[in-house]
Amino acid sequence: MPVWYPNMKVALSRRLFAVDRTTGDVLWRYGKGRVVDTTLTVGAGNLYFLECRSPAALADHSGRMTMQQIVAGDQVSLVALDAVSGTVRFERKLDLRDLQQPAYLGFAEHTLLLSGSKIARGEQIVASGEAALAQRRGGERVHYYFQAFDAGTGELRWRRDHDTDLDVRGGHGEFNRHPTLIGQTAYTWPYAYDLQTGRRIEGWVFNRHGHGCGNISAAAECLFWRGGNPWMYDLRPGGGPLPLNRVSRPGCFINIIPAGGLVLIPEASSGCTCAYPMQMSIAYAPRSP
Repeated sequence: MPVWYPNMKVALSRRLFAVDRTTGDVLWRYGKGRVVDTTLTVGAGNLYFLECRSPAALADHSGRMTMQQIVAGDQVSLVALDAVSGTVRFERKLDLRDLQQPAYLGFAEHTLLLSGSKIARGEQIVASGEAALAQRRGGERVHYYFQAFDAGTGELRWRRDHDTDLDVRGGHGEFNRHPTLIGQTAYTWPYAYDLQTGRRIEGWVFNRHGHGCGNISAAAECLFWRGGNPWMYDLRPGGGPLPLNRVSRPGCFINIIPAGGLVLIPEASSGCTCAYPMQMSIAYAPRSP
């Protein structure tokens, strides 16, 4: 049976601009190359993003390119703009040869975390010291890559990568999963890292507890995701995973919203071929002591 490999495209922007929310006046405009929309991130008064200025990117008029096309010209930079004035804080040219699928950028604890993935062959995975997963299913796995930068200077702090047992066909969001940042910890798939040092958190291996698409959302002390049905993980001492219900399913991306002391799950399953008995929006409130 032929194997289908994803060739996913990301959206690109030509211009960024800021508007005064009280007057509607344009405060600044920026446009030098093509901005990778999935990396737009705000923190510490700055706007961060990846920008490509290769001839191929500048000539593109569709607004969509694959990450392979974007990184091929070796002209991608991490850019920081002052969110109020639009002044360029820094530009750092990056080595992104390992990113074949959509890239994401996150901000926490004055750190920028860039993440992405590619299909790694057996010899590449063996070199990373994780040969067992490579041998499990034909020597091809989804391999994740991470780079952490100082948010003030753009200097590289650490670089890590690891293998997974995810399906390389990408049919359930395997290439769209980005880290969930809580305080000093970056929860990736399936491991977690110290955001400041890149040290892997000993003993943490994430278990979805059932089939599911989508990214993980979080509150200060809990993770939320789909594992067949909606699940949560209490990160406090003595906590752990538990299902929120057994009759509904969240949507295929980020569909569990912890906000205002509630856990909100808007209905997002009715357009899927998966059969679930209850299609409805749900709000959970804290249980009384």
